[in-house]
Amino acid sequence: MLKSEQEHLICSTCKHEVLRSNDFCPHCGDIFDANVACLHHHNVPAEGVCIICAEPLCAECGCWVRGQYLCRKHAAYEIVEGMVRIFGVSDEAQARFADTCLKQAGLHPLVFSRKASPISMGGADYTLFTASGDFDGHIINEIKVMVPCQEVAQAEKVLQELEILPA
Repeated sequence: MLKSEQEHLICSTCKHEVLRSNDFCPHCGDIFDANVACLHHHNVPAEGVCIICAEPLCAECGCWVRGQYLCRKHAAYEIVEGMVRIFGVSDEAQARFADTCLKQAGLHPLVFSRKASPISMGGADYTLFTASGDFDGHIINEIKVMVPCQEVAQAEKVLQELEILPA
């Protein structure tokens, strides 16, 4: 860790600013205390903390994925700039419904789409660039509902209760 202001430090792994009181970096999962044990293997030191479920884990239970430490359960999640894709659909109304429900639950969702608005260029689904298929294992041509890493469990619970996501 590198010193920054009085209450903040700079994570030496990802270079994000973190609170001095943090035990780990919420952006990358780097542990600041070398004496933390794995949640599942108490005699093994943790290598990192999953940035989604905040569990300290050893190399057997977690892994580094694109500069972020994740548990095996969350290793395949799509994460972009601290936001996790929890729901994807081609129907904008469904995406907006999920977004509204998450906001009503006090969460901070973001709806992301590569599709152009109906106003641009005149057509309902017309774009100058039509992305299709997948990139790096993630579907491109969908409307994605994303939430901050720390809100994934709550968001999934809300969407499961509404039967938007399978339990």
